[in-house]
Amino acid sequence: MTRFFQSFFRSDQPIRFILAGLIGTFALFIPGLGAVHLFDWDEINFAECAREMIVLDDYLQVSINYQPFWEKPPLFIWMQVLAMKIFGMNEFAARLPNAICSFFSITLLYYIGRSIHSHRFGIIWTITYLGSLLPHFYFRSGIIDPWFNFFIFISFYFVFRYFINRKEGYSFASNQAWMAAAGLACALACLTKGPVGWLIPSLCFAVLWIIYRFKLYIYPAAFLFFTLLAFSGLGIWFWLDYQNRGPWLMTEFMRYQYRLFSTPDAGHEGFPGFHFVVLLVGCFPASIFALRSFRLISESGFRFQEFQRWMIVLLFVVLVLFSVVQSKIIHYSSLAYFPLTFLASAAIVYYSEPLLMRWQRILVGFLAGLFSFVFVLVPVAARFRSHWMNLIGDPFAYANLEVPVDWSGLEGLPILLLLTGVYLTSSIRMSPHSELRFVPVFAGTGLALALLFYTLMPKIEPHTQGEAIRFFKSLQGRDVYVHTLGYKSYAHYFYARPPVPTNPKYYEGNLQEWLLKGDIDKTVYFSCRIDRVQQFMSPEYAEFGLVKLNEAGGFVFFRRAMPADSK
Repeated sequence: MTRFFQSFFRSDQPIRFILAGLIGTFALFIPGLGAVHLFDWDEINFAECAREMIVLDDYLQVSINYQPFWEKPPLFIWMQVLAMKIFGMNEFAARLPNAICSFFSITLLYYIGRSIHSHRFGIIWTITYLGSLLPHFYFRSGIIDPWFNFFIFISFYFVFRYFINRKEGYSFASNQAWMAAAGLACALACLTKGPVGWLIPSLCFAVLWIIYRFKLYIYPAAFLFFTLLAFSGLGIWFWLDYQNRGPWLMTEFMRYQYRLFSTPDAGHEGFPGFHFVVLLVGCFPASIFALRSFRLISESGFRFQEFQRWMIVLLFVVLVLFSVVQSKIIHYSSLAYFPLTFLASAAIVYYSEPLLMRWQRILVGFLAGLFSFVFVLVPVAARFRSHWMNLIGDPFAYANLEVPVDWSGLEGLPILLLLTGVYLTSSIRMSPHSELRFVPVFAGTGLALALLFYTLMPKIEPHTQGEAIRFFKSLQGRDVYVHTLGYKSYAHYFYARPPVPTNPKYYEGNLQEWLLKGDIDKTVYFSCRIDRVQQFMSPEYAEFGLVKLNEAGGFVFFRRAMPADSK
């Protein structure tokens, strides 16, 4: 086995790596992709947008609850639509685009690593990326960010190639070709998540301009060309929608982008250092290795050293930008996974003796122990939850834990692979320059995450939203209204799949009040959190025909029938 890995590291055959990457990523991320329900909010939100595109047969406008949804552009939704056309409207199809993105992402990392250093470095970078916690986990999700980050990063790299080619005296046409490719990749990023796809690389270019002592390393005309191309995708989308609906979409979209930066989303506030902690803990173990690479490595050569400088700038721009943004959501800083894992790979290649300093070994051991404690404790505590549930004062959490789930207490055992990897990396003596020294900790982390997705996640999900989703799925195929009370969710749209409302009153005024008290034309089903149900149990609502059906898993379910059906 050791000889196989050594030959793989040393064999400079890109096609061999690409085939191995294709098989490996699909083996890691495709199986079991639909084994767990989609999670509120983001996963279900985007999947529902794709479902409604298909139902409405309108592939230009994004909608939620059959009403325009101006928060996100349509590119990722189109990917999900294509997957749903092939595999159906299910969890597998919703997550498949990101599983595919895993292959393109590691191929990109390998290509960049090989072009700036060596075949060996490209492989190391892909292993550090796939073997870190959040980068690995996000390829199993149905959120926008993996593809958004891929498009931004490839755009950033193309501008880097423009810079390098200018330094190395390449032709003007070749330089402009790289800048055009960068602009088009940035256009895809903007069409995936919005103008922030242009803002992030542009801020990086501004910081680099300062670092290079205000030298024009990018010609103003070239940057203008890049900017025009970057906004071309959004511009075409806005123009096509404007032809049909006027300027409303563009106006609301830009207002939302401003609100996103200036005010926190409900429930998404955090402290200023939030993303620093997220990257340190969430990108384990790469984040610990990377801590040694914030000094430029002079012996690495011009291309590598300049790329390291650009990666450090990208990392800190992402951290500072999203520390300033009022909304603090874990995946906002996910673009930083690329530069962080690059810096980790640089440390592995250039600081091989010792591979980890003593303080790094302590930090790795502490975080590995913390993860192991949590992942082992959760299933054990869940198995014996009847002994300690009375200590919980939150009625919603208490009711969640009452859901009957058969816990063996052993679901967290795959985390022992992570501990084994940490031990092998820290303890086994190899040649100081052996390519295999770092592999155990990253391989152990990646395999542990893959197995935990099968053993732990299917047991956790029923305790959080399982009963609500079961209720919504029971309403599929019925001509009814479905709504939530006391909490925000998109689950009732995707899992109940109510037909398109035809009553104009559905789209006017306060929808909840109309469904609770108005002159409805269909039976309405409601889901309410148990800790917020009291206000809806009053005689005021009973007079309008609101009847409690049952409660389960922290949720209370109601029915309000039409007058003709009330008997």
